[in-house]
Amino acid sequence: MLFTRFAADASTIYFDTKTKGRLSASRVASPNGLGIALTLPLGPATTAVGPSHEIGAIVARAAGINVSDIVEVATYDGGNSAVVELKPSVPLKDLAVDTGALTPTPAHYTILTQAAGGNRINSRVFVPSMGIPEDPVVSTEPVIHDP
Repeated sequence: MLFTRFAADASTIYFDTKTKGRLSASRVASPNGLGIALTLPLGPATTAVGPSHEIGAIVARAAGINVSDIVEVATYDGGNSAVVELKPSVPLKDLAVDTGALTPTPAHYTILTQAAGGNRINSRVFVPSMGIPEDPVVSTEPVIHDP
């Protein structure tokens, strides 16, 4: 969608983040045709933990869902941030997330994401410890660059 909507002829799109630097999405060849390669300056490697892990339980309470609605939890930034994959049946865009309940653990980013069919992924990003209850990334225009 990024390339078809914002940069039909670009080979790479760059996004500048406030704390992690620049990330990019690039067109790459894949066995099924065209794919997208992402560079994500997240820091140390992620660690997968089960949905019932402490962070999974915190996120479930904050989002008003059951721990059983969580597919997987991965932490990064030394365990201070988390990517939480939700089942596709969870109405992610409609969740009323209590961002105050997300701190102090995880202390930084909480990303709720889910597979939405095909190549589509739904995500919401919360950073209350940095004064950003929810990152409005879906409403911003990307920086397009094609060298």
